Amino acid sequence: ISRGPEGTVARRVYRTRNEAGAGNDNGLFYYVGQVDNNSEEIFLDTCPDTRLGSIAPTDSASVVFPSPNARHTSLFNNCLFVDGGTDQATRLYYSNPGNPDTFSALDFIDLSGRAGGAITGLYAHYGVLLVLRERCIDVLTGDYVNGFSVNTLTQGIGARAPKTLATVPDVGVFFLAEDGIYLIKGGFQGGAVVDIAKMSQKILGTMDRLNKDLMARAVGVYSHKWREYHVYFPANGEDRPTLGVVLHLETMAWSIRKNYKVGCIATNLDGELIWGHHTGVGGGASGTAEAGLFVISGARQCGYTVTLIDGEYVVADAPPCTAVWRSPFHDFGEPERKKFVKYVYLYTAATGSNSVSLSYYKDYKFSGLSTPSMKLQPADHPDLPVYDTALLSGAVLTGTDIQWQRPYICELRFPIADGACSEFQFEISTTTDMLLVGYSVEYQITGTQTISAKRA
Repeated sequence: ISRGPEGTVARRVYRTRNEAGAGNDNGLFYYVGQVDNNSEEIFLDTCPDTRLGSIAPTDSASVVFPSPNARHTSLFNNCLFVDGGTDQATRLYYSNPGNPDTFSALDFIDLSGRAGGAITGLYAHYGVLLVLRERCIDVLTGDYVNGFSVNTLTQGIGARAPKTLATVPDVGVFFLAEDGIYLIKGGFQGGAVVDIAKMSQKILGTMDRLNKDLMARAVGVYSHKWREYHVYFPANGEDRPTLGVVLHLETMAWSIRKNYKVGCIATNLDGELIWGHHTGVGGGASGTAEAGLFVISGARQCGYTVTLIDGEYVVADAPPCTAVWRSPFHDFGEPERKKFVKYVYLYTAATGSNSVSLSYYKDYKFSGLSTPSMKLQPADHPDLPVYDTALLSGAVLTGTDIQWQRPYICELRFPIADGACSEFQFEISTTTDMLLVGYSVEYQITGTQTISAKRA
């Protein structure tokens, strides 16, 4: 048997049945066996006619792999789907069912007649295959026997970050687009309605920092343990992911992760978030962080630092992370009048004698003032006992010693002294646990003072 062309990894042998005997079938070829190399030139055939395999495919039923430069792949309805690469960016090839290495010459779908640009990703979701494109999202349905069909799900929303797609059970599919993070929800069969909703309305300023030219490097994943959807993307002109946003499914609230150089991220079977990057000591570059794989945990620290001391690397825990929450700018319904803010009241759940600081800003200024830090304890009563710092004894059972209270709401009052303003904003920060229930702002309007423009 002859050797195959360069790149051949195996050769399949077909032959006719014994045409000299009865029951020959006009020279049809049947599968005999496979040579799993491209070097041997002798094949020993001891297979009787009765044990020959399936009929050999026709010339058009099995062709050389049609897309050697494919960038995206996905399995759907027992077929392997691949894109056409940069040369055929709108073409979608699919294999024979059950044979991901066998492609027919005519088994492809050309999307060039549909506005939407090149294929940027493939994602199988329940009973459909999502075909992501530069300026739209298509949905492929059907099967090999009855034929596949493609319909446009949405126009104008491009999906050029395929590594951010993640399925959240009972919710839908999340992905990063140029103008924010979207959710594909609803069903695709049985008359169900499919809808696409923008989920990042509350963090528009953060999403505006996305480097759109390199958003293909963005990564995302969903953790069933933490019930969180994480996305990390290049921001502020950086060429690699440095900024992350996390959607907490329990509260549908967002939090921000700064200076997270996440090159890839995944979850293990337990739902733990494992991520990696190549920048740092381990990658041969200068830095204070190792390269490699890491885990996102609930530890009260911002990772750790690695320092070279006397020829050895010394690892030390970094300080706790600082959590920051900032209110919107308030005009209190009267933007044309000047307000004198007196106090900001925070209503928080008691979580121990943890400290919290507050800064405040007026009239869209970038710099502001700070108030003295407060601890999360009721102002007009003795401090509540704190777990792990109070002494437990047998007297607790008799009611003569420390009693643990039910959940307690503390009211913290912060004084404000920044003169008159049209709009007011405050920011709180802490390095410990804090649960903000609500807030109120006490202010005063003196007379009918209104805003007037500066004279030219």
